[in-house]
Amino acid sequence: MLFYIKAISKGSIAIVSTLSALYPLVVILLGLVVLHETLTLKQTIGIGFALVAIAFGAAKLIALIAT
Repeated sequence: MLFYIKAISKGSIAIVSTLSALYPLVVILLGLVVLHETLTLKQTIGIGFALVAIAFGAAKLIALIAT
């Protein structure tokens, strides 16, 4: 939480919140690379939906900040 607050004070909240929402993706990628885990079709679709939701949320937040 401390690093999140520090990042918000240093950078744009739109960028910081988008990057913080991506931490599950980092965990998944580490699981794939380091632990050699495999993803099922449902998990892959879920990741896709999550990425689309993050992109829409970031775009909406950027639009709100720009106005």
